[in-house]
Amino acid sequence: MSAGAALACLLAAAPAPLPADGDPVPLGHFMTYLEDKEATFTAEDVQARRAAFRHWADDQPRFGFTRSAYWLRVTLRGDTRDRDTLLELTYPLHDEVLLHASTPDGPERVQRSGLAVPFAQREIPDPHLLFPVHVPAGVDVDLLMRVRSQSALLLAARLWDREAFARYQHHNRFWKGLLYGVLLAAVLYSLAVWWTVRDPSHTWFVGFLSAVMLLEASLDGTAYEYLWPGTPWLARHSIPFFVALTALGALVFTRSFMTTAVTAPRHDRWLLGVMALDSVVLPLSLVMDYLWAVRSSVALGVLSLAAATLTALECRRRHVVFAGVFLLALGVLFGGVAAAVVGPFFSIPSSPLTEHGLQVGSAVVALMFTMGLGQRLSAAERATREAQQALNRRLEEQVAARTVELEQKNRELADLNVRKDALVATVSHDFRSPLATIRQNVQTLLRDLGIMDEADARQFLEAIGRQEARLTAMCTNLLDLARLRGRALARQRVDLVQVARSILDTVEPRARAAGVSVALHTAQDVPHVLGEGERLEQLLQNLVDNALRFTPRGGRVDVHVEHADGKALLRVADTGCGIPHQHLGQLFEPFFQVPSQSHAGQGSGLGLAIVAAVAQAHGGRVDVDSAEGRGTTFRVEIPAA
Repeated sequence: MSAGAALACLLAAAPAPLPADGDPVPLGHFMTYLEDKEATFTAEDVQARRAAFRHWADDQPRFGFTRSAYWLRVTLRGDTRDRDTLLELTYPLHDEVLLHASTPDGPERVQRSGLAVPFAQREIPDPHLLFPVHVPAGVDVDLLMRVRSQSALLLAARLWDREAFARYQHHNRFWKGLLYGVLLAAVLYSLAVWWTVRDPSHTWFVGFLSAVMLLEASLDGTAYEYLWPGTPWLARHSIPFFVALTALGALVFTRSFMTTAVTAPRHDRWLLGVMALDSVVLPLSLVMDYLWAVRSSVALGVLSLAAATLTALECRRRHVVFAGVFLLALGVLFGGVAAAVVGPFFSIPSSPLTEHGLQVGSAVVALMFTMGLGQRLSAAERATREAQQALNRRLEEQVAARTVELEQKNRELADLNVRKDALVATVSHDFRSPLATIRQNVQTLLRDLGIMDEADARQFLEAIGRQEARLTAMCTNLLDLARLRGRALARQRVDLVQVARSILDTVEPRARAAGVSVALHTAQDVPHVLGEGERLEQLLQNLVDNALRFTPRGGRVDVHVEHADGKALLRVADTGCGIPHQHLGQLFEPFFQVPSQSHAGQGSGLGLAIVAAVAQAHGGRVDVDSAEGRGTTFRVEIPAA
């Protein structure tokens, strides 16, 4: 008996039936297994350990991550006719699988496949691990498999009729193509949107989705078939690399999509910390031991998804737009990743969920995020449009307000123009009158100089002197008004109480001669002010002169020096004739005189204008309270030093 036949007899077990009606036959219940902890056994070594083989409890043998090699045996029961079948290992990420197929009377056939074998050397060029097995009519075929891998050992095996597998593979490729088509469409759509609006979120979404596509292609073997078929090392290490890259892309996209630096600053710092870990693990996953690389990347992927989920929850709590959609999409993606990657890590049984969870989840996530980005873009456009409309409304309101202001300014300018003309006329009149008097008196003197007696000549000369003094006073006041509006003051500390006493001492004789009583009232601790003492004396002198001029015999003028709210206060009150209400607004304009009182005292009309200018130059203000028949009160406020 040949060695192959002896091995078949030694390892005989309950035979598995051949597939019928196009459905595959799961081989898990028909398999026994033997662990080779040192991965040193040969097929001959297994003969001596036949009693060590154990039956597996369910349909899907699985051993998680291990450095051991495992031997599995199963017998295929012959049919009434020759059958060409395919043995499929549904998990495509094993490093090396050796299949020994033998019959009682035939030679042993050995086939080799897995990630450690260049793709071109596979007997059947397919991402799945496929082994053709010919079962002669009426003959049992014994299969012995040796499996070793740095990835998780998921040894679910199925036996297919070749024609049935071709039909299954046709549908499987269709759905896989549809999945990648959805992902690619989402990538192209996001690129087109990014090209239009240059929103960074679309850029990061493209990167994240591309990482997901490459991870899926690595997990299902498509990447090994089409991208790096001659590089077994990369076929293994691409999985932890793209797990870490997908995690990093998810975090970057989360920060951009949710603007976490603004909406959730504390969680944003967490995301940055996990991103830093991702950035370290990403390059290391290509050089470190595969077992540690995949464990590190999977753990970091779970941590990244958890951080993104917590951030989305916080944004949802703060009512951030689209946080709910983002959270739901992350949940779907988390479930898919857990099914496809975490499941094998914890030896979860193989199922459609574990086999296709990531593909379905990523397709759903791509659609949800694409819709979310579109809605976000629509919302941004709507917000921009509303902001533009609001801005237009504000601009229209501002234009209307400015138009009203301009109309008001135009009216004020027109009024100022009228007042300027009136001022010029007033100045011309006020200067022309004394000049006419002077000219007339000079002409009289020149004509009658020889016949005019000394008394008459003196009278004419005194009249000329009075008019000259009046002109000089007006010129002086005009110059003072111009200086006050055109230069800064030479400031020093001034005691207003002393200024008031000096002024009242000066006017006391004139007031007594006019029959008007004058009194000074001062408060305690009146603060000094910063300013020019000469100008402050001029201010108070003008107010007191004005009060004396319009107060009749028997009347009274009171000067008050007080303080309040950090300001020094001057009040000059008289019991004179008062000022009509309609003229109060013009009282401080140059050359303005109340029409009914313009004859009184022959003033120049510049005194109160100087008062207002002095007060403003000292950072203060002046106001007046008056009514006809009940006197006038001027009130000046000046900030304390």
